[in-house]
Amino acid sequence: MTILESYLKQLQEVGFAKFPKGWTKDSIQKFAKSIGGDAKSKGWFDKCLKKIKGKFDNPEAFCASVKDEIHGGDKASAFWRGKGKTKKQAQQSISSMRAKLKKK
Repeated sequence: MTILESYLKQLQEVGFAKFPKGWTKDSIQKFAKSIGGDAKSKGWFDKCLKKIKGKFDNPEAFCASVKDEIHGGDKASAFWRGKGKTKKQAQQSISSMRAKLKKK
């Protein structure tokens, strides 16, 4: 598996396969609130990236997983990732992410 395929696989996963050591559903909700605002609000993901930059190997995957957990309630959901986007916009987002990952 190439590095790009590995990153794409991580981006396609929903929520955490296993919570980080010592974390629970409640602590994930507390972390999300500590970022500022609701994890469902616009701009939360970018705030999360700024707060944890340099603290995790893959901050994008971590923040996406937190957001998945918040959106899903009892079961993680990734519906927010394409919410409000046209098919063309979603494809542009994917292309942009692939380009960023190729640079790493």
